[in-house]
Amino acid sequence: MKCIHCGANYKTMELECPYCHAPNPKGREWLKERNKAENKYKRERINVINKGTPYIVSRIIMYIAITMVTFSVISFLAVVAFFIREEFKSVGYVSRSEALEQMEKYYNNGEYLELYFYMSEKDLFDEEYYVYSQAALLTNKYHLYQSKKMSMLKEIEDGVMDDDYYVSYTLSESIEIYKVDVGVYDEEVSENQAIYDMYREEIMSFWVGTLGLTEEEIEWISDKENYLYFTDEQELTAKIIERGIKQ
Repeated sequence: MKCIHCGANYKTMELECPYCHAPNPKGREWLKERNKAENKYKRERINVINKGTPYIVSRIIMYIAITMVTFSVISFLAVVAFFIREEFKSVGYVSRSEALEQMEKYYNNGEYLELYFYMSEKDLFDEEYYVYSQAALLTNKYHLYQSKKMSMLKEIEDGVMDDDYYVSYTLSESIEIYKVDVGVYDEEVSENQAIYDMYREEIMSFWVGTLGLTEEEIEWISDKENYLYFTDEQELTAKIIERGIKQ
């Protein structure tokens, strides 16, 4: 299955996306049903052992085990079928040609956030639609960053910034956007160059004008070859706050 948050493919029974760690309701429901089946099997096994002879016990346990395995498989398939049914009920089927037409329309009109919502609703994030997937995910990340940035500036204006949450968040997100770090769709393509340029120009202005980053710091965080650890971002955040944030 595909993660609606980052577009990565992973097994349905995983409890969360291994890439962005978003929770997977299908996997959690399957685990819940499996645990119920295992607990029931253990209870039945104990009851049988307490009541029967060794031969009868072994035969009954075998039948119970087969029953429980069958029950687990049926439960899992029922859960998957339920989610598929609910998904089609709320989203509805969309043909490939219809999906391409709608995605192309949003993309060509520069409505990248609408493109993100459409692709999320229809579960369309895929390598086949790489350009659209990347543009949509990058734009959604950019809008989340903008929202946190506005909250940070509002706190500074009101003089109520009690911690470094917004500074740390906007710094981290802006770095990922600048580097086009959007999960499995992180390879730059010429079709999306205008989007990169637009977001990078605004982010550079934010780094210099608001956060007051030096040329050396900007060169360091914007280089795709440099992997920034959480501690690196923490140290840079502390320097930014110490120097003071401009409005």
